[in-house]
Amino acid sequence: MMGASANRSSARYAAWDTSEPVDEMTSAPRTIAFYDAYASLDGSGRILRIITSKLDHARFQPLVILPRDEALAEALREDGCDVVILPPDPPLDSYGGAIMASGVLGKARAAASVRRHAADVARCLREKGAALLHCNQTRAVLQAGMGGVRAGGPVVWNVLIREPLPSWLVRYAGGLADHVIGLTPDIIDDFAGGDRLRTMMTNTPNTGKAARFSPDLDGTAVRRELGLRASHSLILMVGVLAKRKGHDVLVRAAPRIATSLPSARIVIAGGVPDEGPSWQSELEALIVKLKVDEIVRLLGWRSDVPELLAACDLYALPSRREGFPGTVLEAMASARPVVATPAAAAGVIDGVTGRIVPTDDHDALADAIIETLADPDRARGMGEEGRRVALRDYSAAAIARRYEDVYTRLLGAPA
Repeated sequence: MMGASANRSSARYAAWDTSEPVDEMTSAPRTIAFYDAYASLDGSGRILRIITSKLDHARFQPLVILPRDEALAEALREDGCDVVILPPDPPLDSYGGAIMASGVLGKARAAASVRRHAADVARCLREKGAALLHCNQTRAVLQAGMGGVRAGGPVVWNVLIREPLPSWLVRYAGGLADHVIGLTPDIIDDFAGGDRLRTMMTNTPNTGKAARFSPDLDGTAVRRELGLRASHSLILMVGVLAKRKGHDVLVRAAPRIATSLPSARIVIAGGVPDEGPSWQSELEALIVKLKVDEIVRLLGWRSDVPELLAACDLYALPSRREGFPGTVLEAMASARPVVATPAAAAGVIDGVTGRIVPTDDHDALADAIIETLADPDRARGMGEEGRRVALRDYSAAAIARRYEDVYTRLLGAPA
């Protein structure tokens, strides 16, 4: 059963004194429920899988609630995680901007759907004896946070992307949450009226699964599949096919890269998001328009990202909006130099582990890629330093301990 309503006291969480020790839990493990609104193995779903597997299961037992039974659910079950599927009613089952763009009637229907779904979430939390609800994205707290409140226990809002949010939405989500976990200190800077959230926010960066991502992996089979010779330089980007990722910036950089480095090839791996394939179609049209179809390839969703990283010479991520992309840490763990925009560069040290370039500047992106690949010794040194940083600062075990600290402080020692 989730904790008493005293956990809803904002004063308790508004000014934690982190110097005060919290007694270690010595009884049976508490069940921590995670709600992921997208149920995808891309991005936040992949990080969720890492965190649930790395929690100290003697203290915290993970339960994951998902709206759809797809790839993430299957992967979590393979890990031995308890998974519950709770599909929301229309229109809450739609993604993209459909609900926000709808009229008054559409928004009213969405609100009714949220209330019904909250009742289902609350019932599940009670039946499973969950002590806390961790909402894995902003969409998740909007979709399921009310269920956590109804069940009577603390609600955590994990903010994964820096994006502008209207004040009414910030007030609503903030009112449901007892604590906010932000991937970077500036992640809520674009929230209207988000100042109060800073008093209840912990900064917990993303993590990569370094054991799976290693420079010792063999990328030969991938390079053979892609038709690459030893002389080809491979530039890789991994990211769901959504406009905010900036795939088009990399495509626009391709002609300049090809002129300076004729042997360079670019591959983009990423699945189609729930809002549909329109961005993929735009990218395909742009590739044809720029006549770079022999240089740039869209691979679709791939399960072999570690091998792709082992096969590449440089990782690029020109995102417009991000939180703390796990793929950058995975590239660093693979000892690959990274070229990224500020939105995607939270783990990158400019000039040391890679290069940071301005947003939406395909010429600057091209120049940084060209300069890095033109000096193999420096590129290799950047990659090696990136791996040291990834293993030292962003190991899955270290990040899991930060989440556990939040849960321990919210729940306190068991009675």
